[in-house]
Amino acid sequence: MRSAPCSRTSRRAQTRWANRRLPDAYLQGIASQFTGLDLARWTSDRRDPELANEIAGDARAAENAGLTGTPSFLIGASGDAMSRYSSSDPTSFDAAIDGLLKGAA
Repeated sequence: MRSAPCSRTSRRAQTRWANRRLPDAYLQGIASQFTGLDLARWTSDRRDPELANEIAGDARAAENAGLTGTPSFLIGASGDAMSRYSSSDPTSFDAAIDGLLKGAA
């Protein structure tokens, strides 16, 4: 049963990466490569505490929903229970969307 230690090690590495802050100059360099990006607004938005709080709230909601990696998806109708899916199982992902579409018809 080596999967539990491997899983813990993987989660620790993922957490370290998620909590890592990349240098502003590095991010600015990447952002400057996007044609059409308003770099001044991007820089301003990155420093906006209201947006930072919104992102932190989204991160808490994802954690509360059990989403542990990217990409992850919650699929369901508004107000109904959501089901969690990952890209590792595209067949069930397609089936969930097809089921919602049939229910909406």
